[in-house]
Amino acid sequence: MRSTTVILIMLVIFTLAFGSYVLPDISSVNLKIEADRIRKLTLIHPDSAGLHVELSSVYLRLGTARGRALAVKHMEMASKEEPANPDYHIMLGELYLDGTHWSYGVKQLKTTVEIEPGRPYAHFRLGRAYLDRAFEEWQSDQFQEATLSLTRALRYEPGFTEAGTYLALCYLDLGLMDSCTAVLGRLDPDSLGTDALLVMGMAYNEKGELDSSYSAFSRALRLMPEEERRRYLSLDVIATSDELKALSRTNPGFADSVTLLLWRKRDPNPATRVNERLIEHLSRVGFSDFHFHVRKLDKPGSLTTRGEVYIRYGRPLDWYYDPFGTNTFVDGVLNPTELLTTTPLSSRFDDYANMASRYRSRRMGQDRPRWMWAYEGFVLNFEDTFLNGDYSFPYEYDWSAYRYAYLEKHVPEVYESDIKRLMKVALAGFCFMEPDGSTRFKIAYACDFNGLTFDKDDHWPRGEFLVEGALLDTLYNEVSHFSLTRGIHADSTAIYFTTTPLIDTLNVKVPTGKGVLAVSLTSMENDAVGFTHRKVNVRAFGDSLEMSDLELRFADEGRPNPAGMYETRSKAYIAFEVYNIAVDEHGQGRLNVSYIFRKKEEARSRAQRLMRFFTRTVGIEPATEIVSLTSGYVMRTDGKAASQVMGVDLSSLVAGYYEVEVRIEDLETGAVARQITDLGIASELTL
Repeated sequence: MRSTTVILIMLVIFTLAFGSYVLPDISSVNLKIEADRIRKLTLIHPDSAGLHVELSSVYLRLGTARGRALAVKHMEMASKEEPANPDYHIMLGELYLDGTHWSYGVKQLKTTVEIEPGRPYAHFRLGRAYLDRAFEEWQSDQFQEATLSLTRALRYEPGFTEAGTYLALCYLDLGLMDSCTAVLGRLDPDSLGTDALLVMGMAYNEKGELDSSYSAFSRALRLMPEEERRRYLSLDVIATSDELKALSRTNPGFADSVTLLLWRKRDPNPATRVNERLIEHLSRVGFSDFHFHVRKLDKPGSLTTRGEVYIRYGRPLDWYYDPFGTNTFVDGVLNPTELLTTTPLSSRFDDYANMASRYRSRRMGQDRPRWMWAYEGFVLNFEDTFLNGDYSFPYEYDWSAYRYAYLEKHVPEVYESDIKRLMKVALAGFCFMEPDGSTRFKIAYACDFNGLTFDKDDHWPRGEFLVEGALLDTLYNEVSHFSLTRGIHADSTAIYFTTTPLIDTLNVKVPTGKGVLAVSLTSMENDAVGFTHRKVNVRAFGDSLEMSDLELRFADEGRPNPAGMYETRSKAYIAFEVYNIAVDEHGQGRLNVSYIFRKKEEARSRAQRLMRFFTRTVGIEPATEIVSLTSGYVMRTDGKAASQVMGVDLSSLVAGYYEVEVRIEDLETGAVARQITDLGIASELTL
């Protein structure tokens, strides 16, 4: 019985390691019938651990999710019947780890080493489990646990090459290069495989011993299958567009030769024996394969999004793992208390990027883990959208509207080194009703002076910009897209009171519904780029009392302020339109208008009496008369639609963020309509 059990154990481990597709062809045997036969035997002999193991193996070979669940169930029953059998705990631990139940798998492996402390494979597998978790979360305690377990595996079996390889990898990640090379040096040189040689090459590269690194990488490349060797030498991620075109047109028989010529072109010091750039590239590819490999998809790490970024830019200045995707962007720096705050990071993402992603995660029912990488000048955000370990740029970066679009197998074009300047961009969207009852959607976008080549102190600065935008639905599918060249300028109402004074508006035709509006701006003068996006609700107006969206302006008839931020010494104007007003026999309507300011994170409060202004109706109805009241004021209209603008003296409000609500009540019918917008007040805004 013992020998049969060992065979079954090896069969399950073999299946986990290599997949059911390499098992002997048993097409003549119906696995379901076989499983049913063994299941009936377990009913007769419920305490037979061997039968449960055999049934677990059959279920595992079905290759289905339910089959795997049943395999786990029967392995649990086997280990329960023979709790002192270490083989069963190893098998169950393998099943748990393969199913991403990490804590359960580690518990079973710990039980194994408690039962049989001198079992090298159990220590090795436990060390690998800790190392996998360390790669995922980059926690030092996980690396230390992995180091202890792998050291024990080598203690009980000094020639355990695989344990030595991963112990060396632990030391490499901990920055202990001498310990890394010492571990590999104690192994049999003839037993070193591709993984061990790659780790050795990376370690020697970090130590600056390039000849030794080159020798290790050369041996590793010779041992690799042809397809893997080409992947390691591939220039796809770092080549220029002209080089990629040349490679695509090259006869396949000469592709390797052309690749080697391109690597010689990149050799920073041709007089030396080694190509320093190639060694660094091989180190980055090897690091990516070890650390970013997607086990569930059997996808090499160098082919993942993180791998491509790592190969192109190297190791980030700092990185941060967020298991719940709950961090927010502050001034372009993600979680500044965790990242290297001493490194200047320019603003690349805005608050809406993280807000939209978190919204999508909640919509899908679960927050998505994220990695944030900080480089000199920018922060990158990766998300495990489908919870399969394959981190990529979140959906909001995949839109064609972005200048930062994700280009199939390449990192976003904005991260190319030839882009010299970035612009800060603000965006807002407003819904208004057309006379025929349809929806008119107006967007206001603005940017700073980085897209201009002349001095920012020039009066009324102006420049030509390529404006690209898109509206996407809540599933982040593109619904509407626009692209055009516009002249954007600043004027006296905006230039002194906003960080994005170059303002323009555009009316676009988009379908109704909730979605995300994205816009990118590219300067036609100096190739500066900038983008932003925000959630919008394109409403369909009905026949009852309706209001347009609230539009913040710098003046009563001035330009809108898409940033929504003002200095305390300035004045904000809130503009809106009202539709479907009930009128009396004289064609006049009466509305009670109230303005409520709520300081965010503070109790609700009504602003003290503010200066109110009324402006001429914009293409809808003539001017109207306003009578002020203590709790608001009554607005009399000459028609079924009206336009209104209120001026707010911001000096009466303390700096902070406010939620502004405008409430309209039709005094003829009692119907109520309300709209809300955000307003920010700062003591000083600097360009």
